[in-house]
Amino acid sequence: MSFLSIPTLLLAESLMLLQLAALVYVSGIRVRSIMSGPRIWAFGLLAYAASLFTFSLVLTSLPRWGALPDFLASLGCAGILLGIDDFFERPRRWRFVLALLAGNTLALLLLGVVWPDYHARLTLFSITQVVFGIAGVRALRQPVQPQRRLGHTLFRGIIYGWCLVNLLRLVLGVIYPTETGDLHALRELVFYVLVLFFGIWLALGCMLLIHERIAAELMYATKQDPLTNCFNRRGFGEIVQAEARRIERAWSPTSMLRVDIDNFKHLIQRYGMNAGDEALLQFVRVVREELRDVDSFARLGSDAFAILLLNAPSDGAQKVAERLRRRVEDLVIYTPNGPLWFTVSIGVTSLAEGQNDVDLLLVTAEKALEAAQSTGQNRVQILAMSV
Repeated sequence: MSFLSIPTLLLAESLMLLQLAALVYVSGIRVRSIMSGPRIWAFGLLAYAASLFTFSLVLTSLPRWGALPDFLASLGCAGILLGIDDFFERPRRWRFVLALLAGNTLALLLLGVVWPDYHARLTLFSITQVVFGIAGVRALRQPVQPQRRLGHTLFRGIIYGWCLVNLLRLVLGVIYPTETGDLHALRELVFYVLVLFFGIWLALGCMLLIHERIAAELMYATKQDPLTNCFNRRGFGEIVQAEARRIERAWSPTSMLRVDIDNFKHLIQRYGMNAGDEALLQFVRVVREELRDVDSFARLGSDAFAILLLNAPSDGAQKVAERLRRRVEDLVIYTPNGPLWFTVSIGVTSLAEGQNDVDLLLVTAEKALEAAQSTGQNRVQILAMSV
Protein backbone atom coordinates (compact mmCIF):
# COMPACT_ATOMS: atom_id res chain seq x y z
CA MET A 1 0.00 0.00 0.00
CA SER A 2 1.95 2.96 -1.32
CA PHE A 3 0.21 5.57 0.77
CA LEU A 4 1.79 3.96 3.87
CA SER A 5 5.31 3.87 2.45
CA ILE A 6 8.15 5.41 4.45
CA PRO A 7 8.93 8.13 1.83
CA THR A 8 5.28 9.23 1.93
CA LEU A 9 5.34 9.23 5.73
CA LEU A 10 8.56 11.28 5.76
CA LEU A 11 7.10 13.85 3.39
CA ALA A 12 3.96 14.22 5.53
CA GLU A 13 6.05 14.53 8.70
CA SER A 14 8.29 17.18 7.15
CA LEU A 15 5.24 19.27 6.27
CA MET A 16 3.86 18.94 9.81
CA LEU A 17 7.18 19.91 11.39
CA LEU A 18 7.41 22.85 8.99
CA GLN A 19 4.06 24.13 10.26
CA LEU A 20 5.13 23.60 13.88
CA ALA A 21 8.37 25.49 13.20
CA ALA A 22 6.36 28.38 11.77
CA LEU A 23 4.10 28.39 14.83
CA VAL A 24 7.06 28.43 17.22
CA TYR A 25 8.78 31.18 15.22
CA VAL A 26 5.71 33.43 15.25
CA SER A 27 5.33 32.85 19.00
CA GLY A 28 8.99 33.72 19.45
CA ILE A 29 8.56 36.97 17.56
CA ARG A 30 5.74 37.95 19.92
CA VAL A 31 7.91 37.42 23.02
CA ARG A 32 11.30 38.46 21.61
CA SER A 33 11.60 41.26 24.17
CA ILE A 34 11.86 38.78 27.06
CA MET A 35 13.36 35.65 25.46
CA SER A 36 15.11 34.60 22.26
CA GLY A 37 14.90 30.82 22.57
CA PRO A 38 11.77 30.18 20.44
CA ARG A 39 13.27 31.58 17.24
CA ILE A 40 16.37 29.40 17.29
CA TRP A 41 14.15 26.52 18.41
CA ALA A 42 12.06 27.12 15.28
CA PHE A 43 15.28 26.87 13.26
CA GLY A 44 15.94 23.47 14.88
CA LEU A 45 12.47 22.20 13.96
CA LEU A 46 12.89 23.57 10.43
CA ALA A 47 16.19 21.68 10.08
CA TYR A 48 14.48 18.48 11.25
CA ALA A 49 11.72 19.04 8.68
CA ALA A 50 14.33 19.54 5.96
CA SER A 51 16.10 16.38 7.11
CA LEU A 52 12.94 14.30 6.76
CA PHE A 53 12.14 15.86 3.37
CA THR A 54 15.59 15.20 1.92
CA PHE A 55 15.59 11.66 3.30
CA SER A 56 12.31 10.99 1.48
CA LEU A 57 14.13 12.09 -1.70
CA VAL A 58 17.10 9.87 -0.88
CA LEU A 59 14.83 6.85 -0.60
CA THR A 60 13.07 7.56 -3.89
CA SER A 61 15.27 9.36 -6.41
CA LEU A 62 18.50 10.81 -4.95
CA PRO A 63 20.41 8.04 -3.15
CA ARG A 64 23.72 9.89 -3.48
CA TRP A 65 22.49 12.53 -1.04
CA GLY A 66 22.46 10.00 1.80
CA ALA A 67 24.61 12.12 4.15
CA LEU A 68 22.58 15.33 3.77
CA PRO A 69 19.59 14.29 5.96
CA ASP A 70 21.95 13.31 8.78
CA PHE A 71 23.72 16.67 8.58
CA LEU A 72 20.41 18.54 8.64
CA ALA A 73 19.30 16.49 11.65
CA SER A 74 22.50 17.55 13.42
CA LEU A 75 21.64 21.17 12.65
CA GLY A 76 18.24 20.51 14.20
CA CYS A 77 19.88 19.20 17.36
CA ALA A 78 22.13 22.26 17.47
CA GLY A 79 19.13 24.60 17.25
CA ILE A 80 17.27 22.73 19.99
CA LEU A 81 20.33 22.73 22.27
CA LEU A 82 20.95 26.47 21.83
CA GLY A 83 17.24 27.06 22.39
CA ILE A 84 17.43 25.17 25.69
CA ASP A 85 20.33 27.41 26.72
CA ASP A 86 18.20 30.47 25.96
CA PHE A 87 15.07 29.15 27.66
CA PHE A 88 16.90 28.41 30.88
CA GLU A 89 19.04 31.56 30.73
CA ARG A 90 22.41 29.91 30.19
CA PRO A 91 25.18 31.22 27.93
CA ARG A 92 24.88 29.73 24.46
CA ARG A 93 27.43 26.93 23.94
CA TRP A 94 28.46 27.99 20.46
CA ARG A 95 31.93 26.45 20.63
CA PHE A 96 30.64 23.07 21.70
CA VAL A 97 27.88 23.08 19.09
CA LEU A 98 30.17 24.18 16.24
CA ALA A 99 32.82 21.64 17.23
CA LEU A 100 30.27 18.83 17.30
CA LEU A 101 28.81 19.90 13.95
CA ALA A 102 32.26 20.10 12.39
CA GLY A 103 33.19 16.64 13.67
CA ASN A 104 29.90 15.18 12.49
CA THR A 105 30.25 16.77 9.04
CA LEU A 106 33.81 15.46 8.65
CA ALA A 107 32.71 11.98 9.71
CA LEU A 108 29.83 12.02 7.21
CA LEU A 109 32.16 13.08 4.39
CA LEU A 110 34.62 10.31 5.24
CA LEU A 111 31.85 7.74 5.41
CA GLY A 112 30.52 8.88 2.05
CA VAL A 113 33.92 8.53 0.39
CA VAL A 114 35.72 5.76 2.28
CA TRP A 115 32.97 3.62 3.79
CA PRO A 116 29.56 4.32 2.21
CA ASP A 117 27.73 1.91 4.45
CA TYR A 118 24.17 2.27 5.78
CA HIS A 119 24.98 0.91 9.23
CA ALA A 120 27.98 3.20 9.60
CA ARG A 121 25.76 6.22 8.92
CA LEU A 122 23.10 4.85 11.26
CA THR A 123 25.70 4.46 14.02
CA LEU A 124 27.05 7.98 13.51
CA PHE A 125 23.54 9.46 13.41
CA SER A 126 22.46 7.72 16.64
CA ILE A 127 25.65 8.63 18.50
CA THR A 128 25.35 12.27 17.40
CA GLN A 129 21.75 12.47 18.61
CA VAL A 130 22.67 10.92 21.96
CA VAL A 131 25.62 13.31 22.45
CA PHE A 132 23.39 16.31 21.79
CA GLY A 133 20.82 14.80 24.16
CA ILE A 134 23.39 14.44 26.95
CA ALA A 135 24.42 18.06 26.42
CA GLY A 136 20.76 19.09 26.68
CA VAL A 137 20.29 17.16 29.93
CA ARG A 138 23.34 18.89 31.40
CA ALA A 139 21.73 22.24 30.63
CA LEU A 140 18.62 21.12 32.55
CA ARG A 141 20.46 20.27 35.76
CA GLN A 142 20.28 23.77 37.20
CA PRO A 143 17.40 24.57 39.58
CA VAL A 144 14.45 26.52 38.21
CA GLN A 145 11.63 28.57 39.70
CA PRO A 146 8.63 26.52 40.85
CA GLN A 147 6.36 28.06 38.20
CA ARG A 148 8.76 26.85 35.47
CA ARG A 149 9.29 23.34 36.81
CA LEU A 150 6.70 21.63 34.59
CA GLY A 151 8.41 22.66 31.35
CA HIS A 152 11.77 21.72 32.82
CA THR A 153 10.52 18.24 33.72
CA LEU A 154 8.83 17.80 30.33
CA PHE A 155 12.04 18.53 28.47
CA ARG A 156 14.06 16.16 30.55
CA GLY A 157 11.55 13.45 29.65
CA ILE A 158 11.64 14.36 25.95
CA ILE A 159 15.44 14.29 25.81
CA TYR A 160 15.73 11.04 27.75
CA GLY A 161 13.09 9.47 25.49
CA TRP A 162 14.82 10.63 22.29
CA CYS A 163 18.18 9.27 23.47
CA LEU A 164 16.57 5.95 24.35
CA VAL A 165 14.88 5.69 20.94
CA ASN A 166 18.16 6.29 19.12
CA LEU A 167 20.01 3.79 21.30
CA LEU A 168 17.34 1.14 20.66
CA ARG A 169 17.48 1.81 16.93
CA LEU A 170 21.26 1.39 17.03
CA VAL A 171 21.03 -1.87 18.99
CA LEU A 172 18.37 -3.28 16.66
CA GLY A 173 20.55 -2.32 13.70
CA VAL A 174 23.38 -4.39 15.17
CA ILE A 175 21.17 -7.36 16.03
CA TYR A 176 19.25 -7.31 12.73
CA PRO A 177 21.71 -5.78 10.23
CA THR A 178 19.57 -6.44 7.15
CA GLU A 179 18.62 -3.40 5.06
CA THR A 180 15.67 -5.09 3.42
CA GLY A 181 12.66 -7.13 4.40
CA ASP A 182 9.62 -6.59 6.56
CA LEU A 183 11.55 -6.36 9.84
CA HIS A 184 13.74 -3.52 8.55
CA ALA A 185 10.70 -1.70 7.14
CA LEU A 186 8.82 -2.08 10.43
CA ARG A 187 11.82 -0.85 12.44
CA GLU A 188 12.22 2.24 10.26
CA LEU A 189 8.48 2.91 10.20
CA VAL A 190 8.29 2.84 14.00
CA PHE A 191 11.34 5.11 14.27
CA TYR A 192 9.96 7.77 11.95
CA VAL A 193 6.57 7.71 13.65
CA LEU A 194 8.44 8.37 16.89
CA VAL A 195 10.34 11.18 15.16
CA LEU A 196 7.02 12.89 14.49
CA PHE A 197 5.88 12.20 18.06
CA PHE A 198 8.98 13.83 19.55
CA GLY A 199 8.84 16.68 17.04
CA ILE A 200 5.29 17.51 18.11
CA TRP A 201 6.21 17.34 21.77
CA LEU A 202 9.24 19.56 21.19
CA ALA A 203 6.96 22.20 19.71
CA LEU A 204 4.39 21.78 22.50
CA GLY A 205 7.16 21.92 25.08
CA CYS A 206 8.42 25.13 23.53
CA MET A 207 4.96 26.67 23.79
CA LEU A 208 4.75 25.53 27.41
CA LEU A 209 8.10 27.15 28.20
CA ILE A 210 6.95 30.38 26.57
CA HIS A 211 3.79 30.32 28.70
CA GLU A 212 5.75 29.61 31.88
CA ARG A 213 8.26 32.36 31.14
CA ILE A 214 5.49 34.91 30.51
CA ALA A 215 3.73 33.80 33.70
CA ALA A 216 6.98 34.17 35.65
CA GLU A 217 7.55 37.64 34.20
CA LEU A 218 4.01 38.70 35.11
CA MET A 219 4.39 37.31 38.61
CA TYR A 220 7.69 39.13 38.96
CA ALA A 221 6.10 42.37 37.73
CA THR A 222 3.29 42.14 40.31
CA LYS A 223 5.81 41.83 43.15
CA GLN A 224 8.51 44.30 42.07
CA ASP A 225 8.62 48.07 42.07
CA PRO A 226 9.27 49.14 38.45
CA LEU A 227 11.52 52.12 39.32
CA THR A 228 13.77 50.71 42.03
CA ASN A 229 13.45 47.01 41.14
CA CYS A 230 13.01 46.08 44.78
CA PHE A 231 9.92 44.40 46.22
CA ASN A 232 6.65 46.29 46.34
CA ARG A 233 4.11 46.03 49.16
CA ARG A 234 2.59 42.82 47.80
CA GLY A 235 5.93 41.09 47.33
CA PHE A 236 7.14 42.19 50.74
CA GLY A 237 3.94 40.94 52.33
CA GLU A 238 4.57 37.46 50.94
CA ILE A 239 8.12 37.53 52.30
CA VAL A 240 6.89 38.58 55.72
CA GLN A 241 4.35 35.75 55.78
CA ALA A 242 7.01 33.22 54.75
CA GLU A 243 9.30 34.50 57.49
CA ALA A 244 6.48 34.23 60.02
CA ARG A 245 6.02 30.54 59.13
CA ARG A 246 9.76 29.96 59.43
CA ILE A 247 9.93 31.62 62.86
CA GLU A 248 7.08 29.42 64.09
CA ARG A 249 9.16 26.36 63.19
CA ALA A 250 12.55 27.64 64.37
CA TRP A 251 12.82 30.98 66.16
CA SER A 252 15.70 33.31 65.36
CA PRO A 253 16.29 37.02 66.06
CA THR A 254 14.60 39.12 63.38
CA SER A 255 14.45 42.89 62.99
CA MET A 256 12.50 45.37 60.90
CA LEU A 257 13.52 48.82 59.67
CA ARG A 258 10.97 51.35 58.38
CA VAL A 259 12.64 54.13 56.41
CA ASP A 260 11.20 57.36 55.01
CA ILE A 261 13.02 60.02 53.01
CA ASP A 262 12.63 63.28 54.91
CA ASN A 263 10.63 66.05 53.18
CA PHE A 264 10.44 64.11 49.93
CA LYS A 265 7.52 66.15 48.56
CA HIS A 266 9.42 69.37 49.13
CA LEU A 267 12.45 67.84 47.43
CA ILE A 268 10.38 67.04 44.32
CA GLN A 269 8.81 70.51 44.26
CA ARG A 270 12.21 72.18 44.37
CA TYR A 271 14.33 69.87 42.18
CA GLY A 272 11.77 68.12 39.96
CA MET A 273 10.49 64.58 39.47
CA ASN A 274 13.63 63.36 37.72
CA ALA A 275 15.76 64.45 40.65
CA GLY A 276 13.34 62.70 43.00
CA ASP A 277 13.66 59.48 41.03
CA GLU A 278 17.43 59.78 41.09
CA ALA A 279 17.35 60.28 44.86
CA LEU A 280 15.29 57.10 45.21
CA LEU A 281 17.68 55.13 43.01
CA GLN A 282 20.75 56.35 44.89
CA PHE A 283 19.10 55.51 48.19
CA VAL A 284 18.26 52.00 46.96
CA ARG A 285 21.87 51.53 45.80
CA VAL A 286 23.17 52.45 49.25
CA VAL A 287 20.72 50.11 50.97
CA ARG A 288 21.66 47.16 48.75
CA GLU A 289 25.35 47.73 49.45
CA GLU A 290 24.68 47.51 53.18
CA LEU A 291 22.34 44.49 53.20
CA ARG A 292 23.13 40.80 53.04
CA ASP A 293 21.66 38.37 50.52
CA VAL A 294 19.27 36.95 53.14
CA ASP A 295 17.76 40.36 53.95
CA SER A 296 14.70 41.75 52.16
CA PHE A 297 14.05 45.28 51.00
CA ALA A 298 10.82 46.81 49.71
CA ARG A 299 9.34 50.09 48.56
CA LEU A 300 5.97 50.45 50.27
CA GLY A 301 5.04 53.85 48.87
CA SER A 302 6.42 56.96 47.23
CA ASP A 303 9.28 57.50 49.72
CA ALA A 304 8.44 54.71 52.18
CA PHE A 305 10.68 51.66 52.48
CA ALA A 306 10.92 48.60 54.72
CA ILE A 307 13.86 46.31 55.44
CA LEU A 308 13.58 42.85 56.99
CA LEU A 309 16.80 41.70 58.63
CA LEU A 310 17.03 37.97 59.29
CA ASN A 311 19.11 36.59 62.17
CA ALA A 312 19.69 40.15 63.34
CA PRO A 313 19.24 41.11 67.00
CA SER A 314 18.34 44.63 68.10
CA ASP A 315 21.91 45.94 68.46
CA GLY A 316 22.86 44.64 65.00
CA ALA A 317 19.78 46.23 63.43
CA GLN A 318 20.61 49.53 65.12
CA LYS A 319 24.12 49.49 63.67
CA VAL A 320 22.77 48.79 60.16
CA ALA A 321 20.25 51.63 60.49
CA GLU A 322 22.88 54.09 61.69
CA ARG A 323 25.23 53.18 58.83
CA LEU A 324 22.42 53.74 56.34
CA ARG A 325 21.52 57.09 57.88
CA ARG A 326 25.10 58.35 57.74
CA ARG A 327 25.71 57.15 54.18
CA VAL A 328 22.52 58.80 52.91
CA GLU A 329 23.42 62.00 54.73
CA ASP A 330 26.73 62.08 52.83
CA LEU A 331 25.12 61.57 49.41
CA VAL A 332 25.24 64.40 46.89
CA ILE A 333 23.15 64.34 43.70
CA TYR A 334 23.88 66.98 41.08
CA THR A 335 20.79 68.28 39.27
CA PRO A 336 20.06 71.16 36.85
CA ASN A 337 18.68 73.05 39.84
CA GLY A 338 21.82 72.59 41.90
CA PRO A 339 23.26 69.93 44.23
CA LEU A 340 20.73 67.88 46.17
CA TRP A 341 21.16 66.54 49.67
CA PHE A 342 18.58 64.55 51.58
CA THR A 343 18.26 62.58 54.78
CA VAL A 344 16.22 59.66 56.06
CA SER A 345 14.45 58.80 59.27
CA ILE A 346 14.51 55.19 60.40
CA GLY A 347 12.39 53.26 62.85
CA VAL A 348 13.88 50.02 64.23
CA THR A 349 12.31 47.18 66.15
CA SER A 350 13.19 43.54 66.82
CA LEU A 351 11.45 40.40 67.93
CA ALA A 352 11.96 39.60 71.58
CA GLU A 353 12.97 36.05 72.33
CA GLY A 354 9.97 33.76 71.93
CA GLN A 355 7.91 36.27 69.93
CA ASN A 356 6.84 35.31 66.41
CA ASP A 357 4.35 37.99 65.31
CA VAL A 358 6.12 39.41 62.26
CA ASP A 359 3.07 41.51 61.30
CA LEU A 360 3.31 43.28 64.66
CA LEU A 361 6.99 43.80 63.90
CA LEU A 362 6.09 46.02 60.94
CA VAL A 363 3.48 47.92 62.94
CA THR A 364 5.99 48.61 65.73
CA ALA A 365 8.60 49.74 63.20
CA GLU A 366 6.03 52.22 61.84
CA LYS A 367 5.55 53.65 65.33
CA ALA A 368 9.32 53.91 65.79
CA LEU A 369 9.54 55.80 62.48
CA GLU A 370 6.83 58.22 63.59
CA ALA A 371 8.80 58.86 66.78
CA ALA A 372 11.97 59.53 64.77
CA GLN A 373 10.17 62.01 62.50
CA SER A 374 8.47 63.80 65.36
CA THR A 375 11.78 64.41 67.12
CA GLY A 376 13.62 66.18 64.34
CA GLN A 377 14.10 63.76 61.40
CA ASN A 378 17.45 62.38 60.20
CA ARG A 379 17.33 60.07 63.19
CA VAL A 380 17.27 56.40 64.11
CA GLN A 381 14.64 55.51 66.68
CA ILE A 382 14.42 52.11 68.39
CA LEU A 383 11.17 50.86 69.84
CA ALA A 384 10.73 47.54 71.62
CA MET A 385 7.75 45.36 70.75
CA SER A 386 5.07 45.05 73.36
CA VAL A 387 4.93 41.58 74.89
